[in-house]
Amino acid sequence: MIYRASEGDYDIVKSILSGTFVAVQFTDWGAFFSINCNGQLPFSNLDQFRVNAENNPEVTDFFLDGTILASYVFPLCEEWDSGIAPDTGEMFATDIPTLIIGGNNDPATPPQSPKEIMDHLSNGFGPYIFPGMGHVVSLTDHRPDHSTGWKLH
Repeated sequence: MIYRASEGDYDIVKSILSGTFVAVQFTDWGAFFSINCNGQLPFSNLDQFRVNAENNPEVTDFFLDGTILASYVFPLCEEWDSGIAPDTGEMFATDIPTLIIGGNNDPATPPQSPKEIMDHLSNGFGPYIFPGMGHVVSLTDHRPDHSTGWKLH
């Protein structure tokens, strides 16, 4: 993929990014903004985000005007009243029944993270790691209804 894109063939990149449109339909935007506004964006700022995007012209438009990582997230988070996660340096622990799933091709979550999370869940199940899938298992399965279906039963 990298070689093809470096030679100007962006077809494979377009097909991968087209998954973004599917993600828009199936994303729980309340959870998305609560997680990002609370736990990630407080450690960044819009000015630095813009500088980084503009220093990478091949992706500038996607990051400044794209759907999920767009620059409008920063002002939205200023109004999104979800607080800021305390920086305790400690892993969250709970006894709430929790199912941990993931994909082994997840670019956002290190492969050891699900196992580390399980160590802090007294009532946890898993981790169940799906081969060939990415960050959102139900959207990266070649049959999304298949992996989503079992989670709903």
